[in-house]
Amino acid sequence: MDIQINTESFKQFLLRCAVGGIVRDLVIHTAPNNKILGRVTDKMVTMYAEVYQDGVKITEEGNIRVPNLKKLIDTVNRTDSELIRIKSNTDAFVLTDGAGVGKIHSNMAQSSDAEIVESYQAVDGILDYFDKDALTYNRGKIVYENGVELSVGILQDVVDDAKAFSYETFKMTPVKGTLKCRIENNSTGENFTRTIADKDFIGSLDAIPVTMVGMGFKEMVKAIKDSNPKDKIKLYIHDTSWLLTNGKDYFFNIHTMEVE
Repeated sequence: MDIQINTESFKQFLLRCAVGGIVRDLVIHTAPNNKILGRVTDKMVTMYAEVYQDGVKITEEGNIRVPNLKKLIDTVNRTDSELIRIKSNTDAFVLTDGAGVGKIHSNMAQSSDAEIVESYQAVDGILDYFDKDALTYNRGKIVYENGVELSVGILQDVVDDAKAFSYETFKMTPVKGTLKCRIENNSTGENFTRTIADKDFIGSLDAIPVTMVGMGFKEMVKAIKDSNPKDKIKLYIHDTSWLLTNGKDYFFNIHTMEVE
C-alpha cells in the first residue's frame, strides 16, 4: 500500500475504527473511489463496524496490518502537517509527513500473515458479512428496515446520561408515537429514561421491537464524537442487532441482549 491522506481525516478514521477503545488492532484496506476501509469486530464478536474515509490519493493498492492501533493513533497525533504518507511492504510500514526540520519519519512493524489481527479474524475473507447498500447484516440474515433519524447530539446526551449515572444498558421502546431510551444500572435496577424521538421514523415505529444493548453502544457513540451534534444519523433497530450509521463513512452494528 502507498497512500497520501489528510492528517485530520486519517485521525478521524483511526478513532472511529478503534470504536472508543474496544478495538486494539486493525487491517486498513484500500477501497474503490479513492477510499480506505476498516472492517472490525471486538474480541467476543458482539459488534461489527465498517469505517470508510474518502479523499485518499492511492499510488499503490493493498492493506496494512496494524498490530497496535493506539500506537499508530499516538504517532499521527505527533504531527501538525496537513498531509501524511503511509507506505507498506510485507513486514513494515512507514508513516511520514515530509523531509523538513521537525518532520516525522516513523517505521512501524506490521503483523505477519501468521499473526492474528484480532479485530479482523472473524470476518477475514467474508465479503458479504455486511452489505452497506442493502443494509443487511450477518450474511443477509438481518435486514434493517425500521428505526429513526435523529441528531448526533441526542445520542451524545444519552451517553452522557449513562456516564453520569454509571448505567450500563440501553433499552429502546416505542411508546405512544415516541421512541424512548432507558439506561439502567444492572446491579441496582436504577434507571433513567429519555425520549429521543417523536418524528422522522424510518419504516414503522410500531414495527420497532423492544430491544436492549450493552456498553458497546456507548463506545460507538464516543467513536463519532468528532461529528457536529446537529448532524443527522440513522439508528436502525432489529430484534438481534442495531445499526448506527451516517450512511456514508461509518456503519456500526451491535448485537442486542436478552430483554428481561
